[in-house]
Amino acid sequence: MNILLKVTDDGVEEGDEIAVITLLPDEAYTVGGLGTYMLTIVDEPAPHVSLSSGGGVMEGKAVKFTLSAVPAPSAPLAVDLKLSQDGDHVAAEDLGWRTVTVPTSGSVTVSIPTVDDDEDEPDGTVTATVGSGDGHYTLGWHHACIWPCLAVDVEDNDRAGVSLSSGFVSVSEAAGDGNSASYTVVLESEPTAEVSITVTSGDPAAATVSPSTLTFTPSTWAVSQEVTVTGVDDSVDQSSDRSVSISHRAVSDDSKYNGISISGVTVTVEDDDRAGVSLSSGFVSVSE
Repeated sequence: MNILLKVTDDGVEEGDEIAVITLLPDEAYTVGGLGTYMLTIVDEPAPHVSLSSGGGVMEGKAVKFTLSAVPAPSAPLAVDLKLSQDGDHVAAEDLGWRTVTVPTSGSVTVSIPTVDDDEDEPDGTVTATVGSGDGHYTLGWHHACIWPCLAVDVEDNDRAGVSLSSGFVSVSEAAGDGNSASYTVVLESEPTAEVSITVTSGDPAAATVSPSTLTFTPSTWAVSQEVTVTGVDDSVDQSSDRSVSISHRAVSDDSKYNGISISGVTVTVEDDDRAGVSLSSGFVSVSE
């Protein structure tokens, strides 16, 4: 005798279940062999779509989301997808709602380019949100979102800073070759406003600087500007070369550059004077 069990598809994703069949004897028959049988009923997941990503990216790299349908659809599945951002790393035309078609293979990857600019700005996120879809597919959920969505981090690759070509220069007191030396100054990222850098000699009596102010704008921030250091001649034997510190101070309406720390430059001023007494002649002649 065959016993037929009918399993009902309830449409609820609840994990596998076990059915137990027990044969009981009556007055005329006994039960031979095993009297209890256990059957595993494998639960098939409810058709759904979900999001995954390739992880966070550096500014300039594409953010990638993979939209998957389980099980794979028997025909192409159209799904509404919204792209939004926290920050300013994706162009406006790449944001908003779009229709994405999941092929019968079961998944499709959406690539969103990020903008590699030169401005030091906060890191951000790009978020994909699943809307409605065709067929009997439900939406997979991600615990961090109110609606089925997934956020990917975008890291900014620019940092505010000021670079000097050298931290040390050497000049001579004496006029001519070696009396002056130079170094250059440049910003490391695009500012949002003009940046003015004041250059100051710690001892103008020993070494001067020119110009005393450098101005960088959002369009000229990457153009190096030269500072010339000139030794000042005196008539004193200093016993040893003098050392002068040159400092830099930035002022800007861009908060990242206003008051930013800038390295100094150490200047060695070579002395050209030596203590001594000179005689006009070593011999004189007189008459009696």
